[in-house]
Amino acid sequence: METAGGELPKGYILGEAEIRPQSIYIEGPRSWVDSVSGVVAEVELDDKVDDIKALVPINLVNSKGEDVRGLEQEENFVDIFIPVYHSKTVPIELQTEGQLPDNHDIVDIKIEPATVNIKGKKRRPKAY
Repeated sequence: METAGGELPKGYILGEAEIRPQSIYIEGPRSWVDSVSGVVAEVELDDKVDDIKALVPINLVNSKGEDVRGLEQEENFVDIFIPVYHSKTVPIELQTEGQLPDNHDIVDIKIEPATVNIKGKKRRPKAY
């Protein structure tokens, strides 16, 4: 799968794509079949904030990324599902419990890493 162009808005990332079918049967002259090094399905990303569900055409390509034509294939399209997550970086905060023994003080506390990147689905308000 390749992205056909565009970008997700800032603060959004793609999850792992699910593609069906995961394999296709191709038929033709052996040298042409042997030249196929991949299958490309392009997905448009322009400003997507919701999960991507699409039926997209596929192209057989050689190791240079050029189309391999003249082969018969059992599938011409694939179903693609890609979750889109909201992502942000947040600080890690330390909360202490209890008390130190007498005559003991905390001089310095450092947290490494100081931040963590989180991702998840952005909740939408329920309609009443």
